[in-house]
Amino acid sequence: MSKKIGLLTLPLISNYGGILQCLSLTFVLKKMGHDVTLIDIRPALNPTRRFLLYILARFPFQNIRGIRERFIKEKQNKKTIKKYINKHTKKIENLNQLKNESKTLVLDAMIVGSDQVWRYDYINNDMYSAYFLDFYEGEKCKKISYAASFGVDVWKHEDKRQLTKSLLKQFDAISVREDTGVDICRNEFSIESVVHVLDPTMLDLSFYDDLLSEHSPNQDTGYLLKYILDEKETASVFSSIIKDKREIKSEKDIHDDNKYYTLAEWVQRFKNAEYVVTDSFHGMVFSIIFNKNFIAIGNKSRGLSRFISLLTLLGLKERLVYPEDINSGTDLTNILSNDIDYLRVNEIVEAWRKKSLNYLADSLR
Repeated sequence: MSKKIGLLTLPLISNYGGILQCLSLTFVLKKMGHDVTLIDIRPALNPTRRFLLYILARFPFQNIRGIRERFIKEKQNKKTIKKYINKHTKKIENLNQLKNESKTLVLDAMIVGSDQVWRYDYINNDMYSAYFLDFYEGEKCKKISYAASFGVDVWKHEDKRQLTKSLLKQFDAISVREDTGVDICRNEFSIESVVHVLDPTMLDLSFYDDLLSEHSPNQDTGYLLKYILDEKETASVFSSIIKDKREIKSEKDIHDDNKYYTLAEWVQRFKNAEYVVTDSFHGMVFSIIFNKNFIAIGNKSRGLSRFISLLTLLGLKERLVYPEDINSGTDLTNILSNDIDYLRVNEIVEAWRKKSLNYLADSLR
């Protein structure tokens, strides 16, 4: 039976993984026959900061603090986002707007997720409680989380404990993306009924066939792909070792080739690669989706639990390396020389895919 669903996630601006997880989840929900409306929260900025960002976004030949890059990415991906998300609220900047806008919605279910929607550092503002769905009061509306992530493996925010616990108690179904999320819900908030599920990007691979169908494929293949957010020096060292051992002649660096990728182009880069070096969670996920050999560099500043959780689940924890491994004498020969057994990995993914889809379907009944 078709349901009217509100979907809340972090703002869809320029983060490839963040956008693709939302589009993937929307794709799956629509494929199930549901009607989806994105709740478009964009926390307000003070006027001075808003003006400064406006100028920096539009001033050419610079990219101070990545502001212009984010602006260009958001602009060029609007068409793709609109293709998959054809219903959304107006941009909501504060709680009053959110409450007023929510009164116009008639929903059967509200879903929060996925990605780091419950990471305190990302939602520590006036909209905090919105990410725990306190704003919608429809009597028959179910409150559901899908693959929500705390982004860390421990909860350290005592001032928000009781509020968060009381809001989570109001959910009809809770699922999280990491095993540490299950522990946090149980140990910190006394929520026992929690399901561990896959990131939405891994739910339905036909989404990528559809995404790439209107994109002229880049015929360039067989390269080592680097998608690095922070650990650039470490990645260069690992890349050199891999290229030498694997006899890979060419290298592509998503951040250093003077190009702002569309979502389809970004996905295509992973699909065509021979080997991937990344310190991004979704960079790792897309390496797995397209069955690529890869090295994931532990990015401690962005949180390790999501890397460790997925890699442990798939029996690939040895693929996670750290900057200190370069100088510690750690023998990486076995990792760098051997191929991943994707026959085994894909069997595990398929089992978890069924579990995750079943959770989603059951929670919406």
